[in-house]
Amino acid sequence: MSNPSKNKTLVFIIVVLLLANVAMLVYFLWLKQPDKPVRADKNSDRFAEALKKDVGFSDTQLAQYKQLKEAKWDKIKLRFDDLRKAKDNFFRLIGVENINDSILNNAADSIAQRQKSLDLQAFIHLKELREVCSPEQQPKYDSLVQRIFHRITGSFMRVESKNADSTSKN
Repeated sequence: MSNPSKNKTLVFIIVVLLLANVAMLVYFLWLKQPDKPVRADKNSDRFAEALKKDVGFSDTQLAQYKQLKEAKWDKIKLRFDDLRKAKDNFFRLIGVENINDSILNNAADSIAQRQKSLDLQAFIHLKELREVCSPEQQPKYDSLVQRIFHRITGSFMRVESKNADSTSKN
């Protein structure tokens, strides 16, 4: 290839790359999809909203719910923090060379005990809240609680099942 034709080819490639870079900048800076809308009221209680909408809680029942929540929240929050710390400690063990199985099992047991305590506290709270419901509202409340926990645990399980499906195909 002669020198002038090489230069034309190189100039053409540079122009194409330059246009591609400009197009990418335009896309990411100006044409990017808007972020998810931020909820107007970050302090809103979505569970209270669901109790009112789905279960039919009255204002009196919502006040009872808020009173129960305030009485238990600090205790539950401490348990969440304690569980998070136990999990942090557990996963820090990844960096330990030749980790002893008993240390690993003790750390896992520590998480299990904290999770159990948290689940029992949540169960007691939800059971007490169920007593606020009228007999007609109790089946709706039970259904709401089940939907919420299926949503919480189901999202993780869907990811796990997708990963298992993709690895089994290989």
